[in-house]
Amino acid sequence: MKGARRTCLFCCILSICLLSCGYMARLCYAPVAIGTGLSASPLSVTVPVGGTGQSTINVSGKGNPAPWPVDLSASSINGVSTNFNPQQVILPPSEGEWNSNQSILTINAGISAVPGTYNLTVYADFGAITRNVSIALTITGDQQPDTTVGGYIEDSKLLETVDWQIALTTVTVVITAFLAFTYYRKTTQ
Repeated sequence: MKGARRTCLFCCILSICLLSCGYMARLCYAPVAIGTGLSASPLSVTVPVGGTGQSTINVSGKGNPAPWPVDLSASSINGVSTNFNPQQVILPPSEGEWNSNQSILTINAGISAVPGTYNLTVYADFGAITRNVSIALTITGDQQPDTTVGGYIEDSKLLETVDWQIALTTVTVVITAFLAFTYYRKTTQ
């Protein structure tokens, strides 16, 4: 009977120890709520056709026990290309406080871009969670189109300067030829 009591007492003490260890572990290592955030500044970007614009993308998170890589991407718009620097943002480890990191988004409006206002969506892939933010992109037709001259692409403003120089050179040649002809006639008579 003494053996049974000792075994029972041992089992009770062992159970209490295991339960208290499990409870303490839960208290000490309770999971921290994970949070994610994404923002852009400015939220409105105006870019001329053939030009570029920028927006700062702010990625934030909390509750990650290790460095947290976040991949960035953007929706597509015809004639518009986007580039993130860096493409992947690393958030430092967090025990519940918010940490953040930034990437610079460069927006290029190519010559084929159509002027207008578009909704450019930026995506942040946190792994199991994806966040997005919208940027109002206005493309203006301020940039003059390039012109092909003799197989070379010339900027229209440069072409205007070249046209003026050609006209001035032509007038100078005509006046010089006239004066030379007049001088020749006088010397031969």
